[in-house]
Amino acid sequence: MSSWFPQLMDALDWARLSLLMRIGELIAPQWPHHHSLDANSPEECLFAMQRSMPLDTHYRAEPRLLAVYAAEEEISLAAYQRYRAFLQQVQLRRGSERRRYVLKGQLLHLHFLPQLRAVFPDARVIWLHRPAEQVVGSLCSLRRSQQEVFLRRPHDKLEVGRGALRYLSDALERASGALPKNEEAERFLHVQYESLVADPVAVVERIYNAFGWRVSLEHRQAMKEYLEASSAQRLRNEKGRQRYHDASLSHYGLSEEAVRKHFQACSSLADLDCHSLDGGVLLHSDLLTRDAKGATAPA
Repeated sequence: MSSWFPQLMDALDWARLSLLMRIGELIAPQWPHHHSLDANSPEECLFAMQRSMPLDTHYRAEPRLLAVYAAEEEISLAAYQRYRAFLQQVQLRRGSERRRYVLKGQLLHLHFLPQLRAVFPDARVIWLHRPAEQVVGSLCSLRRSQQEVFLRRPHDKLEVGRGALRYLSDALERASGALPKNEEAERFLHVQYESLVADPVAVVERIYNAFGWRVSLEHRQAMKEYLEASSAQRLRNEKGRQRYHDASLSHYGLSEEAVRKHFQACSSLADLDCHSLDGGVLLHSDLLTRDAKGATAPA
């Protein structure tokens, strides 16, 4: 195959995706206020995985398919196996077999950690911890906007609130029960969201250090350039954001106190706060060691 052919195909794909993104903005002007619409931007795993494991979270306040996949694990396992094959195709096409991929699964991977670990046994997993009331409010806003796009009937904000709470608590319970308790715990890392937002480059360096890796000067510079571009894009998206983004818990029949109590009952990890522990980064193996010694979990 000629060396120019992959570049030509990438250019055609970029043009096609860019056109689809612009059409998407016209159909759903609220979407850029929730999610980046850029053919060159990083994307979440779930969009590729839905080819094998479709989700109904975008049009049902209380989705049903996740329970089906949880009961029939061969479906989700096959979806992860196909996703691995998809990533291998991407690597071959781009000639990046030796490069490390960073994949974001939103909340999907929390529901299916055993399958992820089985298909990607050497993967390092980073669990980003954000205050539950912020996550619930953000997800409620996203679900409301999704229903405005996909449903004709008016959305029920109380139903959206109940559905978001159940979806997140199911993810937390399933993930908490699937975390490794052996030597694999060295591959799992807890990171505090607020620390990452406050100093992204420094926290990424701590993540690399925790896994025994090193951040190069080129990598550090690339992160800074990406953050500058991302910040500019977010400022552009702020225009009209209040119209489309409503993360107030009270609008969905919830409160901060009720949400915190709900998740505290689900798992001790709901209160995990890594801020005072090495700049917001904590290996799961270190957390297990603390628990084994009878230490109080960070709160």
